[in-house]
Amino acid sequence: MIIHQILSGNFNYNYYLSIISALNTYKYADYNLWVIGDIPYNSYLSLLSNKINIRKADLSFLGIDSVEEAKTFPAFINKADRFINVHLKDLVAWNVLYEYGGLFMDLDTLSIKDCSTFYDECISSCFFSHCKNSNAYNVAVMIAKPQSEIIKVCRDLAITRLANDNFNWADTGPCLLTEVINDPKYIPMLDMLIPVGICDNEISDNVTGWFDDNGSIWNNCHILHTFGSGQYAKDLIINEKFIYKSQSPYAKLIKKILEPDVWNPLNIAKPQSSVRKIKTFHIMGLSHTPTNKVDSLSCAYTQKVIKLCSMLKSLGHTVYFYGIESSDVICDENIQVLSREELETSLGKHDDMNKFYNLDYTTKAQETFNTNTIQEINIRKSSKDFLLCPYGFGHKIIADAVQIPLTVESGIGYTDTFALYRVFESYTWMAHVYGRNKQDNGSNYDCVIPNYFDPNDFEFSNTKHDYILYLGRLIGRKGIEIAMQATELANTNLIIAGQHCNENLNLDRPHVKYVGHADLATRKELLKNAKALIIPTMYIPPFEGVHVEAWFSGTPVITSDWGVFGETVRQGVNGYRCRTMDHYIWAIQNIDKLRPADCYSYALNNFSMDRVKYMYEEYFDMLYDLINNSKAYYEIHNDRADLDWLSKY
Repeated sequence: MIIHQILSGNFNYNYYLSIISALNTYKYADYNLWVIGDIPYNSYLSLLSNKINIRKADLSFLGIDSVEEAKTFPAFINKADRFINVHLKDLVAWNVLYEYGGLFMDLDTLSIKDCSTFYDECISSCFFSHCKNSNAYNVAVMIAKPQSEIIKVCRDLAITRLANDNFNWADTGPCLLTEVINDPKYIPMLDMLIPVGICDNEISDNVTGWFDDNGSIWNNCHILHTFGSGQYAKDLIINEKFIYKSQSPYAKLIKKILEPDVWNPLNIAKPQSSVRKIKTFHIMGLSHTPTNKVDSLSCAYTQKVIKLCSMLKSLGHTVYFYGIESSDVICDENIQVLSREELETSLGKHDDMNKFYNLDYTTKAQETFNTNTIQEINIRKSSKDFLLCPYGFGHKIIADAVQIPLTVESGIGYTDTFALYRVFESYTWMAHVYGRNKQDNGSNYDCVIPNYFDPNDFEFSNTKHDYILYLGRLIGRKGIEIAMQATELANTNLIIAGQHCNENLNLDRPHVKYVGHADLATRKELLKNAKALIIPTMYIPPFEGVHVEAWFSGTPVITSDWGVFGETVRQGVNGYRCRTMDHYIWAIQNIDKLRPADCYSYALNNFSMDRVKYMYEEYFDMLYDLINNSKAYYEIHNDRADLDWLSKY
């Protein structure tokens, strides 16, 4: 039996659960996910890419080639995308059932029991009625043999309705099917009408005890149709962030029929309820650029500030951000401490994005930034707040002035530190800084939390173009000369993207193409299409976030063999580490042996914001004990389930 599900729009956690439940229930079925429009790649869909057939829906039966063309139908003119997508989904469902036959299920369904006996027994088609109304039929689940007459009637009738501008919800779905089934002239075509089998969301809010072992749902329900609409989607759970805490019937059902590594595919750590409190954070931007995704794209520290604010807010905390005019972060209050005019008067206007930022911290702009930030923090602070210093000594003057006990350097990728509490970007870098400072003993309240990334900023691709990519500042210590020599000797093309830093580099070589600063869109395209990203850094890299960005694009990396790369680059899986030119040339020539999917899944499971934010949460809980409980180090949390936040990749 063939299973069909149809995606129109974004792919989310709900849909992942629907597909996984179908794959578990119909282990030997041929599964097709039909995609209307462009095929998306994100965290959940990538986990399924090797288990299902992802196919682009053919809209030619409607006389069109694209979703944009569909918007010209009278029924869809001036209608919202969601309205259009729902009806296109109905139309494609009728068509694939007619062409191929099999079992169709909406993506807001969950498979509980095998329905294949219905398919074996039906001659033409099988429909399911709503639980509360036996005269109304549900198109969320349908079964048909190929070229079923009644399916063709429904498809053709649905197509004719596209010419009607007086068009409503369900006119191509349940209303249409119910109308056909209750029309006497179609009775000879009807085969099986089953009044039970689907538990629909119409009764979900009024039923208790569904999911007990003796509950009727286990006896009668083959497919659960609840969690794509109504209160279940809004209030109950349907989200890996809350799955641990929810006691809703639906959550219990998911946990019962799916293993933890299936319903929690990203291995999200369970928050410790006895530790976790809503906290207040004061976070500073950097003084050389506004904190947003346009002006400061090439400043790794500034981009980390944007994502850190977002992560903390997603956990429910209070966030005060202090930065330059036109900063754009998710926070409770965005406090401007420096205008763009003041910044540009001191440092000049940064209007040539092919050049790196002016990092002069002795200017009037820096003084104004510090003075205003100190004043604004003092207005808002309390003794139990956190002060996060993303740029070390660049924020020390402010930290010394405001005197907040829980002052944390939140992502150390530099050498000189000052705070009592420190988060390092890698274990290698923590050891390096300890060594430089001649620190022989460890600190219980230092920790390592890797850099973190939003998967939506990148686009996965299995298909690669014929070039190697260098993406970063154009400085000798980043190994740009090694990159140019290795690609020349390996007889392959090299694209270089990045900002000049006043070094005299010869990029004028036949196999090299310099494209300048890469904005968000260009960066995404370059990363997803490259055969590999080459990062032959000569210095010890604290983290080098660009190599994880490549993995989120399905692109393996070729790196030097020190610093963070020894922790993150799994030799022969998501990249190659090299010591000599011989190694680099071999790596380039054998890069096609590495699977893009392995790169993506590794990045997702270790460096996504949804993974790393819980590491920060545990660390801040640990620090919170220092001021919130006299036991501090000896405080025991009896509900602790694991120590996953200390996992190393």
